[in-house]
Amino acid sequence: MDILSAFLFPPPPSTFVNVMTVVSSTSLAMAGLSEIKGKHLQYSKFWNANSGSKLSAQESKLSSKYGMLLVYTPAFLAGAASFWLFPSGDERDYGMQFFSDVLEYSEIHILVLFIHKYSSKMVLKTAIQISFSYFLSTAIMIYTQHLSQGLPEPPIDLKNIGELYPLCFSIGTAIYLAGRSYATRKCFNKLMILLTPSAGFLPSCSNTHRPPESQRSHPQKIFYKFDQILRKKPSGSPLPLNALPKSCECFDLHQNLIPYGDAWSWQKEIVREKVGLIDANQDCPDTLIVLQHHPVYTMGTNSTEEYFNFDLKDSPFPIYRTERGGEVTYHGPGQLVMYPIVNLRNHKMDLHWYLRALEEVVIRVLSSTFSINAHRIDGLTGVWAGNQKLAAIGIRVSKWITFHGLALNVTTDLTPFNWIVPCGIRNRKVGNIKELLREVDLHTGFQKDSQLIDITFGALIQEFSEVFQLDMYHKTIPSLEFLKQIPNNSPGEISYNL
Repeated sequence: MDILSAFLFPPPPSTFVNVMTVVSSTSLAMAGLSEIKGKHLQYSKFWNANSGSKLSAQESKLSSKYGMLLVYTPAFLAGAASFWLFPSGDERDYGMQFFSDVLEYSEIHILVLFIHKYSSKMVLKTAIQISFSYFLSTAIMIYTQHLSQGLPEPPIDLKNIGELYPLCFSIGTAIYLAGRSYATRKCFNKLMILLTPSAGFLPSCSNTHRPPESQRSHPQKIFYKFDQILRKKPSGSPLPLNALPKSCECFDLHQNLIPYGDAWSWQKEIVREKVGLIDANQDCPDTLIVLQHHPVYTMGTNSTEEYFNFDLKDSPFPIYRTERGGEVTYHGPGQLVMYPIVNLRNHKMDLHWYLRALEEVVIRVLSSTFSINAHRIDGLTGVWAGNQKLAAIGIRVSKWITFHGLALNVTTDLTPFNWIVPCGIRNRKVGNIKELLREVDLHTGFQKDSQLIDITFGALIQEFSEVFQLDMYHKTIPSLEFLKQIPNNSPGEISYNL
């Protein structure tokens, strides 16, 4: 132990530097491990701003440009001051050091001007902490070099205090940067795949029924490789453990406004088809429909007219009384609605499990894609962020075939919710993803609402596939001919102009 101690910690000139050697390298290594575990999300400098909590929204923040300048300027000034405090006798060496320092700081300026102007804001407290750590590390490194001047050359280079501290600091920094690069790569891999149609996400399959494996061409056989995306699982809820993933046909109408009556009748038609196939002892894939609706109010089996804050004869939108569970809610543009029509015999014949699984899909989307701290509330169905409900869930099951589903507010105009008692809950608010991102200044990356909706849609499909362990394949509806044959008014509709 004495030999090891003598090797790692040479005798003073500076006990302080020896202590800081251990502190700096250890803290940097721990920061790198926390990045890998996802503690700091995608970029540690912005982790407080990305938390989505009200506390974060209330904290003092700087723009990312000024924040980055605050982070690096003290370290640069420490380097510049060293030329005055510890002048070098070699003018050539002095010039090279000064040039290197200026070049490094110029690189930071380029990042600030051309890269970080697109980033979110930085929490002031976090920026100050990081700035101080950078300044302290720079100052200690300069000080160790000064202390080593004039000392006899040791038999082992690492026993030179001017070599040991920079080496340990560099090792710690390498671990930290590796962790941050891992987290950043994980984030960008996910976003690039979600945003790039050519990546093979939900390939088109134009046949009415999915062809047998032997008859499918390679492009139709490509499925989304979810196991290639590394990310945390935020809520830790139990998931189904099927031996092999089953298939699920996906009707992608997420950019379309579909009349509620059409979608409702369509779901019931699909349910009837699946029940017929099951009764005939034939296999059938699960189905997922994703769309938006024209403005409409829907009532569940527990709904009463007292949940409307207006006379139904003067309703601003159509009202439908449906067979789904739950109370009254609103559907409209900017809200992604998912209608899973799945055979629970192939998953788990438990309605409570199914509701929790749908919540799990949304929680993962909000957490891993938008860094929103989403959660459940005991005794209530749906997904929440703080006191705001982001996703409402209402289902119906016929012979263990599900229909209806969930509605996630992405860019939804929340005004129509003020005219009802959403889901029969009077003491809580309704929110959307766009407003939550605006609270923490993370909405600037989306130039249009459609971009935010597209990313949310991709994440929903990804997480739905993983939670239910399904292979998704895209299925087209040629010119929506089937929908055109469905009457707009279903028996459950209450006309708003009575």
